[in-house]
Amino acid sequence: MKIDIFTHILPKRYNEKMLEIDPQGKDINKRVRAAIGITDVDERFRVMDRFGEYAQIINLVTPPVESYGPPAVARELAQIANDGMAELVQKYPDRFLGFAAALP
Repeated sequence: MKIDIFTHILPKRYNEKMLEIDPQGKDINKRVRAAIGITDVDERFRVMDRFGEYAQIINLVTPPVESYGPPAVARELAQIANDGMAELVQKYPDRFLGFAAALP
């Protein structure tokens, strides 16, 4: 089995909150939003299937949570991101073996 250990993702609720805070995005934030597999797990799975036995350990995509606002906002975003990644790992344990937590 191949294990990819630092694969970027935007969990659904985190992505929605990020868009609420920064609807336009700029720089890396804007480029990341265009990568379909970052938010669409079905698309991600289609790509993953090309590699046979392949799983990922996911982590939050850049920019970091602290770039979206003061400490209270960063803590809230980290919580939303970590809950989202934990849900993905629980829902798809054969695809996502674990995750690296986001910390503000």
